Amino acid sequence: MNQKRDDQQDKILDAAQQRFIQYGFKKTAMAEIAKDCDMSAANLYRYFTNKRDIGVSVVRRFVEFSRQLSAQVLGDSGLSEVEKLRRFVLETLRFNHRVFSEQIHLFELIQFISTEHPGMAKEHMGIKREFLVQVLYLGTKSGSFKVVNPELVGQTLFDGLVKFLVPYFLMLSPLPLEKLEAQANQVINLFLEGLSA
Repeated sequence: MNQKRDDQQDKILDAAQQRFIQYGFKKTAMAEIAKDCDMSAANLYRYFTNKRDIGVSVVRRFVEFSRQLSAQVLGDSGLSEVEKLRRFVLETLRFNHRVFSEQIHLFELIQFISTEHPGMAKEHMGIKREFLVQVLYLGTKSGSFKVVNPELVGQTLFDGLVKFLVPYFLMLSPLPLEKLEAQANQVINLFLEGLSA
């Protein structure tokens, strides 16, 4: 029964995300989402309290992507710390570019969440900062990096890479993915020069 409910919630979130992409968060109505899911509006309210609840759940999926990617890359014993750093940044950039670069209406949802639920935005950025800190700890332990204060350097690294890690900045810098990847690699290479043991 719970699996069936989860599947139905995923179906609703998929439909809502498509509505948000096409029309924007503000112009999307619960009745329209319900219609896209072939259900009544009353039935939709059995799964989500209101449109804000749906919006939060859509963004929550982006947060969970970052959490899963972080755990997957950190746990990959076949990658060096340098490779883990580069893979996480580039995969995050590619995901953000694919989801957000040509879907400006999604930024309306992101702005809403940042204003109404700042804790979620903080959590999302915190996952990425914590990944960088953990890579620095691991790299220092293995001898790949020479870092005295991984927490401070991790924050600095995040600040330097924020353009590639946070979706909002893609709207400010609408460049082709290849150009953004080249820029990200240049920034990573610069940091690696300073971090080398």
